[in-house]
Amino acid sequence: IRQIKTSATQSLEEMRRLLQLLRDDDQDRPRPLPGLDQLEDLVSTTALAGLPVTLSRRGFRRALPSSLDLAAYRIVQESLTNVLRHAGLVPTTVELVYEPDEIAIHVRNDRGLLGQARTGTGHGLIGLRERTLLMGGRLTAGPDSNGGYAVSAHLPDASPP
Repeated sequence: IRQIKTSATQSLEEMRRLLQLLRDDDQDRPRPLPGLDQLEDLVSTTALAGLPVTLSRRGFRRALPSSLDLAAYRIVQESLTNVLRHAGLVPTTVELVYEPDEIAIHVRNDRGLLGQARTGTGHGLIGLRERTLLMGGRLTAGPDSNGGYAVSAHLPDASPP
């Protein structure tokens, strides 16, 4: 529940920053939006909530366009929130793969507390799909062969390596 609250708070904070930028106020400068450089912090925070989660990266790590960086971060964040909400405190892996022309995100969790993965149709998956499509990517989400759940997003990256 703490992780869900943290995710909701961060999303609201992001919206406030965007509104603040639209107002063009010269008051307090907002903090930069999160990106893949903050994944270690996200994973640590999620682990403190009790979720056994590991993060791995493959490929040549590079700077990404800010919209792609934010979208990738939010996909991982929402995926971890969904694990907590629907599977409980089960072992989970986050893998980020830097390909020459895309970023691939894979989040997998073991079998949920009820003995099987739940296949809800809540707003979390809808938001993941919308965010991925907005970036011109593709998303798959569903039960895996081990009884767990897997989310894979592939986001195109046209920036030079």
